[in-house]
Amino acid sequence: MCPRVSWVTSHQVQDPMFIVAKLIMEKLYLQGGRGSARQGKVLDPRGMFIVMTGERAWLWAGNKIFAGNKTAYRNAAFTHFKLL
Repeated sequence: MCPRVSWVTSHQVQDPMFIVAKLIMEKLYLQGGRGSARQGKVLDPRGMFIVMTGERAWLWAGNKIFAGNKTAYRNAAFTHFKLL
């Protein structure tokens, strides 16, 4: 099963403090046939993401995220968690 991933980001440039969790609609990895390796995409190290599978969820923060965004993005992510 592919995880559901949401990107925690500012909704628009004009209002950068309006932060949302946007569901990424494309598959992050493709499972090949039996015995084949997964091919996939990498999460942007400048971003923060919510990764959800079945009954678990994780908050992933890239190591190059802008320091001024970390707290606001983390707070928005936890608000989103509560809604789940």
